[in-house]
Amino acid sequence: MPQGAGLMYIEPRSPVRTGFSKTSTNSSPPSDMGPTSAMPPPSPYQGKSIAKTLLCLSPLITLLPYLLSKLHYSLPEPRQETHLSDGTPVVSEANIMKHIQALEDIGYRIVGTEEAELGELYVFDQVEALANTCATSDVLECNVWYQKGDGMHQFDIMDHAVLKSYRGIGNVILQIGGVNTTKTIDGDPINNAILLNAHIDSALPSPGAADDGIGVGVMLDCARVLIERNKHITGSAIFLFNGAEETLQDASHLYSMEHETKDLVKAVINLEAAGSTGGALLFQATSKEMVEAYSKVPRPHGTVVAADVFSSGIIMSDTDFVQFEKYLGISGLDMAIVGHSYYYHTQRDTVENLQSGSSQHFADATIAVLDHLLQVGSPLNTDTPWSPPNMVYYSFYDRIFIYYSMNAANLLCACIMLVYVGILATRVRDSERKVYRKALAAAFGNLLIGIIAAVSVAVFFAYGLKKSHTWFTHEQLPLIIFGVPAATAILAYQHWLFRRETADQAVQEHAAVLAAIGFEIILMSLMQAFQIRSAYLFSNMAIVGLIPVLLNEIYSLSMNQTATVHFGLLQWLWTALCMPMIVEASTNFLDIFVPLTGRMGKEAPTEIIIAVLSSFLVYVFLPPLVPLFHRFNRTGQRKILLTCLLASSLVIAVFASPAWSSYDSTHPKRAGIQYMYNVSETCLIYFDNAHRSKIYPSQTTSGTHTLHVAQLDSGPGFPEFVTKVHERYGMQTRMPIQSVPSDSNSDWDILYPISAFIEAEKFPVIGHTWPSGEILPEISVSVMEDTWDQHLNTRNITLRVIHEGLIYPVLAFSADVVEWSFQAAAPVGHTRHYVKAASSPDKEDFVFHMSFKTESQHGKLGFHWVGIDTRQMYPATSEKHGAALPTTAMFREMDSWLKTEFQDSMEVLLVGAVAGVFSL
Repeated sequence: MPQGAGLMYIEPRSPVRTGFSKTSTNSSPPSDMGPTSAMPPPSPYQGKSIAKTLLCLSPLITLLPYLLSKLHYSLPEPRQETHLSDGTPVVSEANIMKHIQALEDIGYRIVGTEEAELGELYVFDQVEALANTCATSDVLECNVWYQKGDGMHQFDIMDHAVLKSYRGIGNVILQIGGVNTTKTIDGDPINNAILLNAHIDSALPSPGAADDGIGVGVMLDCARVLIERNKHITGSAIFLFNGAEETLQDASHLYSMEHETKDLVKAVINLEAAGSTGGALLFQATSKEMVEAYSKVPRPHGTVVAADVFSSGIIMSDTDFVQFEKYLGISGLDMAIVGHSYYYHTQRDTVENLQSGSSQHFADATIAVLDHLLQVGSPLNTDTPWSPPNMVYYSFYDRIFIYYSMNAANLLCACIMLVYVGILATRVRDSERKVYRKALAAAFGNLLIGIIAAVSVAVFFAYGLKKSHTWFTHEQLPLIIFGVPAATAILAYQHWLFRRETADQAVQEHAAVLAAIGFEIILMSLMQAFQIRSAYLFSNMAIVGLIPVLLNEIYSLSMNQTATVHFGLLQWLWTALCMPMIVEASTNFLDIFVPLTGRMGKEAPTEIIIAVLSSFLVYVFLPPLVPLFHRFNRTGQRKILLTCLLASSLVIAVFASPAWSSYDSTHPKRAGIQYMYNVSETCLIYFDNAHRSKIYPSQTTSGTHTLHVAQLDSGPGFPEFVTKVHERYGMQTRMPIQSVPSDSNSDWDILYPISAFIEAEKFPVIGHTWPSGEILPEISVSVMEDTWDQHLNTRNITLRVIHEGLIYPVLAFSADVVEWSFQAAAPVGHTRHYVKAASSPDKEDFVFHMSFKTESQHGKLGFHWVGIDTRQMYPATSEKHGAALPTTAMFREMDSWLKTEFQDSMEVLLVGAVAGVFSL
């Protein structure tokens, strides 16, 4: 060894190995020559202890993640002013928040209520004011529409088909175009408009500040900026403020089918929210050109991983974006606020809970994309068709946006493999290849062992202790609850696997380093072979591993050494490079999946999903873990394992403790309570050939009043919740019974298709007297046509369903349908069908036709119906429209009691519903 290098040999079997270590130099015989091979003299340097090694790494595993996390969650400073000092208009969070607050002050904008229409009128007034300003411009021209319409379509979600009917649904539309750029010389319209979409309505139990008040506010402010700039643009921007998204995208369907500007649209930007904090996430980009347009935003926040996950169907949700793709055939961007989605579709979705800076980030991104597209030569203003989205794209801490083609990704993958193979070929001796093969095989075993350990902990919590969702109160908790046991199991497996390994420990460590990188490369190659764009995650991890390894090998060559790992150069740099990756990956994944998985229904293996994801993140994005373990001899490894076992035991003990709650006031459990009125009869009106009506009574129901209690997630505590509600409000002589959705049970059809995934019980409620003079709303049915085709054995019926006073009405029936009114072919065979209606308050009816097979002309077709009394949604409408109803007093008291009894850790949907049956 050269004497001036400052490097010393450490005995491979010493208790601790740090600094430089080697198996041999080129001037020494190989270590596999037997006991007679020459050994270097022991170094006087004794090496560092485990504690000193960890102390050296401590800034990287404590301070660096903290700083990176702060960077990841940082948002732009919210702008208070609407104009810069020179008078230039700019998007302003303060202005956006005024719009959101105004919408929240109107109330719960649930489709079918007065508040929903007031929300549309507020937006229409704002749009008209903007159009009036636009009218003074010489370079811009604006048009305004308040579209109202009816329609039918089939909506598919979660492998369930919902037949949708809508009447009187509204859209407010503003078009801002550049003078002489939206029509040809002959006056024909040009297909060069960018559509922006957000919805005014809110979900059933929510005031909708984030979802989607923030989208509405951002669009209004972007429109203001375009108009107040008074600068020429090329093409046009169409702002669609749609009035019915929460009813399964009725309003976007209406626009796509009927509005006069629909054929002008070439691309769309959809603005949504499923959370209340953080920046707007780009989770769908459907062309190369739109990815390039997004690259212009000042703080890019998006990744192709989100697009891959969303398109896979794992996330059981959808946006208006699908309607525009399906019916307009256009490209676009789908963006949403997704941070802290615990308040999504709850009463807590309020202005108070919106994070400062979120709407500024959203607006900055939107206006930047608009500015890029509304200029000469942009993809919007050329005849070139959209290119397929065969691109890798991702942002890095919202500061850098990287995108490249899949061809470039293939080339990058090949280069990474060549470098790796080159290192193996030149730096690994033939006599030691067995150790390297063993280490590489063990890398996949590590992943499996880690998953098994994490899943075992999950099973212990969920089925042994009956205490699931212990990770729900913070998005990063799964890394502790499941990640620590997974890492412990991986290290124990490594200790056992190499228990009889005779190769020098320096070789084992070097093999572990290359195996960890090889594992990433193999995963990268497999995903790249199937053209999965998310393979970039593993190519990045391979690169950050190869960089220090290459430096390490170059240094070793300069010292004339082989199979060498330099702690300071490799492990420290490798860990430093990996840490930004694991922080970015874990926050991106867990911020979405923890709240989302926690809301999954009763049949979802939520604990196992989170356990597998956590162990995968820990192992894949922290590859230095195993090589670092191999720096120490068997005694040192046992000390580390003992420490890890104690840490795992402590973690399990803490989260298994009764003192640890799965829910709290900012991370609530979801449930529903439905006061159900069973109508004794449903009015049927038949029309004969002379159009005279005949009224027949339908079959009757029990006429009872029951309280239905449902769990809207799969977490713990539901039996205790039902017991407490029953003790306080139910008949003590009648115990709760299960309410399982079936062809004969439509209790929770108002939530279909979610109703298929909930767990529910019901019991008779302590009697309440219905106030005299108050009319209970119900469905009545007019049979407009009822004929029999004896040749085809089909019955043809046309029904007019009147649901005055009811919103979200659902008609359910089982039949072998041949043809119907909806925009989709009827499924083959006898199956259950659900017709859901949405309407404005003045058009509470719908008509639909169907033909279905039946063996007899006189065969009966049974229907179940259910709807929500417009006056009995607490607190949305009950205090304003149903103060005299018994449910209002009950829900008011119940809401207060629930907050106290469960320390505000329950988010409960409270509605009064009416149900009945009839047959034809």
